[in-house]
Amino acid sequence: MRNLILIARPGWQDPKDFEEIAERVRKFDRYIKVFVFTPENTSDDIKREDWRHPTLTVTMGDMGGFKPKRGRFFYNRKISKVRQAELFMSNGIRTPKTIAYNAGMVLDRVEWGRHVVVKTNDLSQTSKGESAYLVQLDSLNDPSSLPDTLRERIHSSPVLLQEFVPTGPHATSYRVGTFLGRIIHMMKKSTAAPMPNLENMVSEGTSIDSNHDSASAARELVTDDEIMALAIKIADVFPGLPLLGIDIIRHVETGELFALEVNGGGNTWQFSSRQAAHGRLIIGKEERVKQFDAWNTCARVLVEKTRSHAS
Repeated sequence: MRNLILIARPGWQDPKDFEEIAERVRKFDRYIKVFVFTPENTSDDIKREDWRHPTLTVTMGDMGGFKPKRGRFFYNRKISKVRQAELFMSNGIRTPKTIAYNAGMVLDRVEWGRHVVVKTNDLSQTSKGESAYLVQLDSLNDPSSLPDTLRERIHSSPVLLQEFVPTGPHATSYRVGTFLGRIIHMMKKSTAAPMPNLENMVSEGTSIDSNHDSASAARELVTDDEIMALAIKIADVFPGLPLLGIDIIRHVETGELFALEVNGGGNTWQFSSRQAAHGRLIIGKEERVKQFDAWNTCARVLVEKTRSHAS
């Protein structure tokens, strides 16, 4: 007998989803005892005799007061965007050039091009959308030409600069959700507003965050073998994080794929998170689950990981 402990964070994931997944785990392997908890549970909610069994804990965020008494665990946590870029490059994964920006820095136009993307480096804000702006490099080198709101943001909060990769008439990205290295959803998102004319772009900056989960964002469920293969390669770089929201972009002219970022904090369970509620009005939960048979996909990989990692 082995124990599998799943810890879901209400608001980020509906524990009922994991109860349904747990039922499938039990059907696939009757020698796995599954517990579905929230961060409010403690290790005392498991009987002493059950703790004698090899155990694997998988938590999609903060474990709260739960402290496993034995066994290995996978858990979600945030990773800085600069560190992500370093990991991408060291693993041979193409990613836009990214640096932490400090006010007053002067950047070389030959190295960066005419336009750059300004992104928040505050990990508490990066999953909330509207965090990426396209600006002219000359305006960034002379911030007096920027609007007050953008200039204040650059000076008052941690900021990243990222190489601009054109993705089409509307800023477009692909969000691939993985669970323990298996793809469970994939969506193409595009901004409602078209990209500005880069030749005549004003200095005020344009939001290009296609992951902003507003009702106006264009979205569709898609499958793309090349993007899916890259997503699996990216997930392999973060093996200890069970739930990932991987953002990938495709250069509109060359077709090259770039790893944009990984959302590793746990708030990317598109099937029931509050954050994705607007999007589910357009593409419902049932359709999202069906895309990659998510419940069975999760159950099968949980059985596999419990057999190989419970201790």
